[in-house]
Amino acid sequence: MGATESTIAVLELAIQTERDGWRFYEEAARRTRDPDGRKVFASLADDERMHERILQKELDRLREGQPPEPIELGRPAAPLFPHERLAGDIREYTGELSALRIAYLIEHDAVNFYTRAAERMDDPVVKELFQTLAEWEREHRRVLQEAYRFLSAQFEREMGFEPF
Repeated sequence: MGATESTIAVLELAIQTERDGWRFYEEAARRTRDPDGRKVFASLADDERMHERILQKELDRLREGQPPEPIELGRPAAPLFPHERLAGDIREYTGELSALRIAYLIEHDAVNFYTRAAERMDDPVVKELFQTLAEWEREHRRVLQEAYRFLSAQFEREMGFEPF
């Protein structure tokens, strides 16, 4: 498999991964009862859709025999669950806790995928694209991990598992 074919294969897999991600986040947004939680998941879905469009554009260019174009992604949104609201009846947030854990794992896998893809690419433009996507997914992972840790701690406190 040549360099272009290899890049195309990685881009196809990345596009499918982003598509799966935004579908998961849309479903999580529909299921959560918390309006701010809904915004968090909807924002993540929007970011993943944008990634998909960018990757598709690069894939189309490569398939047409054109060189990849540098892409400016900007900075990802970093929405957070409102800690004040979650301090109420935490048992209402069991679905959100599960969704946050799954979302964290999705983003963790995406960071690893894009990091490895960047390491394998010879084309500096494609390499930079994957490095930037890895950084975006790293930020998503950070936000989700923070929300998950906070929500987990609230559950532990309410259930009497906290040592103090």
